[in-house]
Amino acid sequence: MFLIFIFALCLNRTTLGADPPLQSESVFRFDRIVDTVYSKVLQTGPVSGALPRQEKECFASCRKFTTCGAVFVKDATCHMIAEADVGNVEPLVGVNSYRMIPQALFHQTNVNQQTLSTDFTSWTPPGGDGSGSGSEMETGFYGSGSG
Repeated sequence: MFLIFIFALCLNRTTLGADPPLQSESVFRFDRIVDTVYSKVLQTGPVSGALPRQEKECFASCRKFTTCGAVFVKDATCHMIAEADVGNVEPLVGVNSYRMIPQALFHQTNVNQQTLSTDFTSWTPPGGDGSGSGSEMETGFYGSGSG
């Protein structure tokens, strides 16, 4: 009897469409660009806390503007950049900028592209100092090395 009640409750929720996903929310990610700022600023606003919190506040503010395409935080101020102005960059050591990438474009960009390599002769296992013969991989890094 109890199982029939649970089944009916679940069926009722799916039939009535309870808790539908939010259709108006979009998915974005922010790709970091090291030591770079944008020369044209759409809008600025104060942010508080440590740098990671300031950046999160800045990301949230950028998501609210349909024309925002990038952000950077400098001196506890969030700088939002218009999508049309994301090509206007200037070097500034110590400041990270973030380009907003919509989910539809995730497949076109890879934030790890610069660190990827097919040159496995210079690969060093995690924690290795690079001075060994590579025996770490044969002896214990992945197992005993015997088949």
